[in-house]
Amino acid sequence: MRRPQPNWTTLRDARQYLIARGLAPSDAENDIALVIRERKVHCRARHETITTFAGEIVHPQSPAIQALKRRGQWRLSPPGDLDGDDLDFENNCCRKPWLRPGFFAHVSALEIGAEGFRRVFRLDAIDPSQEPVARPSGSAAGRKVSLADRNRATEASAAKLKSNPLLRPKDAKQLISDLNLSLGPYQFRMAWREARRQTKLPLQARAGRPKKSSKPN
Repeated sequence: MRRPQPNWTTLRDARQYLIARGLAPSDAENDIALVIRERKVHCRARHETITTFAGEIVHPQSPAIQALKRRGQWRLSPPGDLDGDDLDFENNCCRKPWLRPGFFAHVSALEIGAEGFRRVFRLDAIDPSQEPVARPSGSAAGRKVSLADRNRATEASAAKLKSNPLLRPKDAKQLISDLNLSLGPYQFRMAWREARRQTKLPLQARAGRPKKSSKPN
């Protein structure tokens, strides 16, 4: 009889499962941070300490917080620059404060949605104690390769962006193809956005060609 799927998984267990699938620990941590930052998985934060941006602790029953809750605006958002080093995988928490409207939320316990985690990484049931299973060639094996290939694709795209910040996604796809890497559409998007973040470029390039100068010849 198949065991029921857990609704939530800890950061430590999520990292261990990706490591068991062949990722290096640092790559697993950065991948998890990326899907949290892009809100591809649900997050459950517990034991929050709310402070002002100046660092003053705010009581959870304060009128300002209660007013936001009544209006349905008391939403928790991850830091826009969250990366693997900001997450404490051993203690399942975040070192960097999250955001509430007008406040910081210091999270001492963080879990991610197990179903979303499996869907994004195309994984089976979350069981960190499970050893990697040898898979036959074909689409099933491709899932593992895609996870590893995406990190190589990110490095190659970032290196190219450093020399050519105007690099277009279709050119990056060709670069990745020339390296004999195989990425699906979502995996490419994650690699492309991470490469732009690493090179400190906007996550989305501006559309259109640069405007011609209006100065007379």
